[in-house]
Amino acid sequence: MNIVQIQINHKENITIKELAIAFYNEIGEEYDLSEEDVAEFFHIENRFLIPNGTFITVFTLDFPELELRDQTPQKILISYLNSLNEDDNILAIIKTSDFVLYNRAFQYYQEIIELEMELRNILTYIMAFDQRTIDESLFKDFGVGLAPSHNPNNISNHYENGFFYILFNQYAEFLEPKQLTDKQMSELLRDPSIQTFEMFRERLLQKGISEERHINFLSSILTKMKPLEDMRNAIMHIRNLSNKVVQNYKKATDIEDSTTIKRLIQQFWEQENESLKKQTWLALAQSQIKKTVSLVSEQDGYPLFRTDSDQYLYELDEEYIGIDTLKLDLLPYLFDTIELENFDPSAPYFEVEVNEMVDAVLAELTH
Repeated sequence: MNIVQIQINHKENITIKELAIAFYNEIGEEYDLSEEDVAEFFHIENRFLIPNGTFITVFTLDFPELELRDQTPQKILISYLNSLNEDDNILAIIKTSDFVLYNRAFQYYQEIIELEMELRNILTYIMAFDQRTIDESLFKDFGVGLAPSHNPNNISNHYENGFFYILFNQYAEFLEPKQLTDKQMSELLRDPSIQTFEMFRERLLQKGISEERHINFLSSILTKMKPLEDMRNAIMHIRNLSNKVVQNYKKATDIEDSTTIKRLIQQFWEQENESLKKQTWLALAQSQIKKTVSLVSEQDGYPLFRTDSDQYLYELDEEYIGIDTLKLDLLPYLFDTIELENFDPSAPYFEVEVNEMVDAVLAELTH
């Protein structure tokens, strides 16, 4: 679909045939179209006499999908409007609706949304990592302005994400908190819960991002946000996508380049997984043991364990006498139950740590 709505201001009457002839000169012969064929692409929507004695005409140009050779629909359209503008009868030409631009922009629109959601996902994770609530105080701490539509009650009731209410280029502005005012510093010093300098220092540090790799990620995307913001604004405001905007956007998002935003996002999660996968699996397994196994009593000098009846599907018996017999079934059970992407807990290099964790939890249950 190549539908364009155009508004022209002109001095004298202008016919559809006159509007169409300039477009016929652009594509007629090359695509074996007659002047009558091209005239069918045009439809006049409205015409008005305005106070200065000239006319406003709004018309649509709906030309079919053509197997274009050396031209894009956008270039054909601009060339046509340039030809039309050479007519002394025409005072001004403005596109009011442009599906040629829409079709070109839509391919980037979906990608921009996905990128924004990915960045929002990472920021949400970083704040959760630091046990920060995404509320007005967080944005105030970092000096990030919120959209007027931000409403804490609506966000809570609809499980929305507060990062939706900041500008796209503000996603990189959480590197360091805003400097405290004298009043804020004074209030902090008078806080009775802060009794030592170390506690004061800790409270200040809590206002910023704690993890170095998270700070590094935010630093890395600083220079990548402007090309994305320019593309987003061009799309959202239905503005012309210049070659510069498109080229800068592609340069900032190329997945093959290790320094572009898509690769940086991918690398962020890979690094998090690499840094935390062992301790995450061990912690999940530890919580699963405590949820599943309980010490009942002793029998013949050995601890008697009972398992949660809901876990029998995993081939756990109802009762076990002694730690060693329990571990024979417990380890395979944990390997099947605790799922972590791209991580094999039964690998030999991890075996010692798993056994140490299981021994520690079971020993805790018996004391």
